[in-house]
This record gives sequence, C-alpha cells and structure tokens, in this order.
Amino acid sequence: MKKTTPLALITTLLLSACSTPPAVHSHLARFDAPEVADTPLVINYKLGTNKTNVIPKDASAPIHDEEDLYLGADVSLSHGFEFNFEVSPQAPTLGYGLKYQLSGDSRENATPGSVSHAITLAYHASANGEGNDDRGNQYAQSLALYDIAWISGYRLTPQWLVYGSLFYQHGNLDISYNPEHHHSRCQPTCLTGTLYEQTSSNYGLSLSTEYQPFQYIFVTLEGTYLHADWYNRDKSELALNAALTVQFTPVEVLRGIF
Repeated sequence: MKKTTPLALITTLLLSACSTPPAVHSHLARFDAPEVADTPLVINYKLGTNKTNVIPKDASAPIHDEEDLYLGADVSLSHGFEFNFEVSPQAPTLGYGLKYQLSGDSRENATPGSVSHAITLAYHASANGEGNDDRGNQYAQSLALYDIAWISGYRLTPQWLVYGSLFYQHGNLDISYNPEHHHSRCQPTCLTGTLYEQTSSNYGLSLSTEYQPFQYIFVTLEGTYLHADWYNRDKSELALNAALTVQFTPVEVLRGIF
C-alpha cells in the first residue's frame, strides 16, 4: 500500500485550490406593488429575504441557489412615478429603477375592488466575482441585467392587496482577465483583456400578497418563478420570499432632515 506523506498531501491540497472560478448572483425577490402614493416623498423601507441564482464561470458546474437579505427603498415622486432602490449586501447585488402607475387608484385612495396597473424599468448589477486559474491568471466576472415588468393588482380590503407581475430581463455577463495581483506567478503567460462575453435573457412571473396590520407597517409574501439561461445552462425555479415594510410620510421625512 502506498503511503502519502504530509508534504505530498499539502501539495495536493494547494494545487487543487489553485483554480477558483468566480461567480455572480442574480436575485429573484421583487416586492413591487402596482399602487403608487400620490403624495411626493413617501418612503417605504423594506427588509426581507432574497433567494439568488449563483452563476459560476465553470460551465460544468450547475447554477445553484443561496439565501440573502433584501434591503430596499421606494420613494414616491409625483403623477404616478416612483423611484426604487434595492441591495443584497451578502452577494452583493444592487438595483434601481423607475415605476409608473398606469391606471387605478393611488395608494392613499385605494378602496376594495380597485384594480391597478403599473410598469417598471430597472437595472440590476452583481459585483465582480473574482477567481484565478491554475496558471495564476486572475479574472473577474460581472453581470448587468436590464429589467422590464408589467404589474397588476387587486385590492381585497383596505388593508389587503394582491398583485402579480410578468417580467423580462436582458443581461450581459462579462469575464475579464486582470493579472496584476498574480503577475509574478504567471509570467510570461499572463492574460489580459476580455476572455468571454455573453448576452442572454431571463423571464418569469411573480405573485404577491401584501397586508397592512398597522398604519405604517406592511407585510408581503411573494412567490417568484424564473427561467434562467446562462452558458447554455437552463434552470427554472420557484423562489419564496417575505418582506417587512416601514413607511415614512413627508412629515416624518422633514422631521428627520430638520
């Protein structure tokens, strides 16, 4: 029987750890209601769960899931417009967008039986996932998604709103070499520039229920279906997320500023 010396074992572990393919995250949480406050500067702070798709560079590895936090804020502007911002700090990913309520009562004036429709345009980005190959070349993977969605809702009671959305995402995924941190290791085979670019698209739908137990508190439960296709790897899945929203009116905003 052949024995493995401690030095040989350590060497094997180091060699197996030389290649660390990067990965980017694409989150599935949405939390976009179709009703927009008619009063400017109404702010909704959101804290919730967020299921993300992890997309590794290694095409032999499957797209898998991770759980993350969702932090977001909606700020009403005027005439049915609302600005949205969101971030998932663990991945990390960030996004921002603009919503316009096409029809239906505003959030302040909505009554049971009210039907509302809205459209959103958003941008989502994943911070670079960094890694290196077995030659010491360091590379990074970045993801940018452009998102458009149609949202429709129905108010069951003054406190209870149900809504759903259909969304489409067009994305760009880039992998670039950056050998600066490993230059002493990979000479003269250091690689520079863009290694790979891919344009792809995702699509899906979501169904949410929002309940208002107190005047400025909202609780949302959401289910999202997403079909993703990256590096010729298809994945369809269902994500379940929940969020707690705290609303601040312009009076509270002005008090906080002054």
